[in-house]
Amino acid sequence: MEAGLLTGMDIKDLAGVQQAIRILVAKGIKTVVITLGEEGALVGDNGRITLVSEGKACRYNCRRRHV
Repeated sequence: MEAGLLTGMDIKDLAGVQQAIRILVAKGIKTVVITLGEEGALVGDNGRITLVSEGKACRYNCRRRHV
């Protein structure tokens, strides 16, 4: 996964994807999109991570543990 190369992480699960988004945003990237195959994609911007799947968007506040 490209996010793993950019962050130096070995991303194995959704929590790892979320951490990679936080790292990339901290490096100055304004909007980060990481695709999850059939599960959709996670989009990080403005301090939030959004799960987008099948035309639906669920807002995920980074400070919470669940979607």
